[in-house]
Amino acid sequence: MISLKNIVSKSLIAFVDTLEDTRSVSRAWEFAKYNSAWVEEFDTVVYSVNGDKEYIEGFRLEIDNILRKPKVEILESENLGHTFGTFDNDRKIFDYSKDKDYEYIWKFSNDTIAQTSIFDIQIDESKDFFYINNIGYAALTDTTKKQLAANIKDQSYFYPQTNYYIIKNKISNWHPSYQETIDLKSKFQEKYKENPGITPWEAIQNCDCESFLAKTIKENNLQTSHLLSDIETENIINFVYTYKVGDGSHKNIMYNNIGGLCHYHIINHPVANILTTKQTFITEEEYVEQKKENGKTNDKLILDNNT
Repeated sequence: MISLKNIVSKSLIAFVDTLEDTRSVSRAWEFAKYNSAWVEEFDTVVYSVNGDKEYIEGFRLEIDNILRKPKVEILESENLGHTFGTFDNDRKIFDYSKDKDYEYIWKFSNDTIAQTSIFDIQIDESKDFFYINNIGYAALTDTTKKQLAANIKDQSYFYPQTNYYIIKNKISNWHPSYQETIDLKSKFQEKYKENPGITPWEAIQNCDCESFLAKTIKENNLQTSHLLSDIETENIINFVYTYKVGDGSHKNIMYNNIGGLCHYHIINHPVANILTTKQTFITEEEYVEQKKENGKTNDKLILDNNT
């Protein structure tokens, strides 16, 4: 086992984002400022971005003043749209890394935050891919919470988050390639004409970031390591089940034991903390009922105090 701190010197860190207006650029700068305490430990920081060239250039002018220590590389391209643009942003990172000496690539969406304690995480160097599963309510449609936890442990459920992971720089074939992405987008546009509002993954089976990442990992025969303990896995499953969380990208969910790692997509909103000890979650209905009970008790106390 080795701590992440000890692989930083042989790692590249990369963020993906779409910069298309003043707000998106400002958000990108704010995330860079928040994460600078640990991101500046890397020699090179890559931003794989798409969007409007004017806003990308505006971002470029300021980011060097925020991240002063590392070299900042910006890989820019046209915006192919949601999902397809993300496919392309991810691909650019691995194309860039192919001929580089970095042993590890740390990949994040730009609205991910963490703390310096992320470097304390211990990993098994014999593994190649370190991840957290994407788990939405749909994952529980045909199974129980207990069985899903077992499937995650034996990796028969393998649907890795694309907002954050660490991977060894030994990819021979990345999916989807640029041409695959263009072809998928063309197929989707044909389906969209027939059914406006349809999503890429509804129009084309497995046309989503997680499925293609899983395909890449399997085709390159990478050895995988899930970063959550059994208890943390049970906690996130219970959280998703209790609140019927449809989005498996775990927006505003923080993993305390993984350096406060959080896909902080909804800024200035509360986050849910997933802990290493067993947690109990209550539904909104249960919470309201508790408040009613507490209210009755308080009313009784007030009346008693007035007599």
